[in-house]
Amino acid sequence: MTREYVEQRDGGYWIPGTRVSLDSIVYAFLRGAAPESIAQSFPVLRLEEVYGAITYYLGHQEDVHSYLRQNDREFETLRAQARQANPSLYKKLEEARQQLHTPHPFQENKEAINAKIERGLAQLDRGEGIPGDQLSTRLEADKAAWLADRSGS
Repeated sequence: MTREYVEQRDGGYWIPGTRVSLDSIVYAFLRGAAPESIAQSFPVLRLEEVYGAITYYLGHQEDVHSYLRQNDREFETLRAQARQANPSLYKKLEEARQQLHTPHPFQENKEAINAKIERGLAQLDRGEGIPGDQLSTRLEADKAAWLADRSGS
């Protein structure tokens, strides 16, 4: 009894009885995912079906690669049309993407803060701490400055 693990329908390749495309399995396989990992990503599939789909791909690589390239071209065409139809949306998306990649001011200062902490710890390790009378004077000045900042805001 022969079992089909891939079928063509609606212009694509699919795992029979599911909404899982062969594309999904092939791309995961090409990224190096093990069949067991792919099966975990698609709970509707049995491991046998994942192996069957990979076997189909390996036996029909030229056809599947041609199909995937065609899908990529169609996707790029649709993306270009969407960008032309909604330029302000894509401008906002690009601005948001730039903000994600722009470090937060705290992140920029994080290294400087860590360096100060390391220097302070090294001073303490060498016994170079602040003498008690200077420490209390410094704490009182810091507290006064903090209270002044807080009341001014």
